[in-house]
Amino acid sequence: MVLEFVMSVDKDLVSVQQARDLVEAAHRALLALSQCNELIFRAATEQKLLEGICRVIVHSAGYRMAWVGRAEATAAHPMVPVAQFGDRGYLRQVQITWKG
Repeated sequence: MVLEFVMSVDKDLVSVQQARDLVEAAHRALLALSQCNELIFRAATEQKLLEGICRVIVHSAGYRMAWVGRAEATAAHPMVPVAQFGDRGYLRQVQITWKG
């Protein structure tokens, strides 16, 4: 009986923590969306907009890195990073293509 109670309380605590985590993730996403909307009106150039959005996604949304790529129409079909923020080592190590 005591073990069942402890297991039930533990499940409830896990559920509460999961709910808190979901609320926090939703809050970060809404904050990032709001900040990106502001950037749309304030960025002086497209490049500044893309760089700003990557920065917001890392700082406000909580990701380790964010990047925007441009698809090049060559035989290799590369995605060329045009803006990035955060852990830059990843993009140096991978070759990303846009055609499977």
